Amino acid sequence: MNRTLSLPRLVLMAVMLCTLAAAAGDRVIPYTTSLGLEFSPRAEDGWRLVKGPDGFSAEVYVSSDDKYIAVSHMVYDDGKYDSYEALLSIWERESGLGASRLQRIKYYNVNKGSEISIFDQIFARFNYDPEEDDEISIKRDDQLYADHWMSLRSTTFGSDAIDICTKFKETEGMYIAGFDIGKTGYDGRWIRVNFKMND
Repeated sequence: MNRTLSLPRLVLMAVMLCTLAAAAGDRVIPYTTSLGLEFSPRAEDGWRLVKGPDGFSAEVYVSSDDKYIAVSHMVYDDGKYDSYEALLSIWERESGLGASRLQRIKYYNVNKGSEISIFDQIFARFNYDPEEDDEISIKRDDQLYADHWMSLRSTTFGSDAIDICTKFKETEGMYIAGFDIGKTGYDGRWIRVNFKMND
């Protein structure tokens, strides 16, 4: 079988690749008002409840000083926007900073069955004890954790983090530097995604 590519096919492939490259990172983070998000008054501990269309609901805590957003009890049925798009919009509104300044997102209440399984495998592999160990840190490009890195990238949180880094103009040059995972109490699994910007 002849596996060589003709010139027209090569040109077509080059055009397709250029089109895909141009499409990547061309979205602009919308304002929270454009997404229809509504904010409850801030609680004494700094957390706020955010609600929006299509059943979106999340408790969020934002620290502009620490370049950090925490998310708890996020509920969302696929609708007119993505949950990570809403989080970036919330970050920009609440912090007053651009998305490129965001360094960490911490998700509480990891409760999806397949993701619980991934977390528990990592906990078992490293003999993690939440009463003695704060967290397990899975760093980018660390060969010791390569399999676990790929597993965490495949979770909802990892997939959203990839989209945060690749789909928006404001986050051009951002990448995932690592994941931290841990457990609070009996089943309070959490994950923190750490971001960095290319120099």
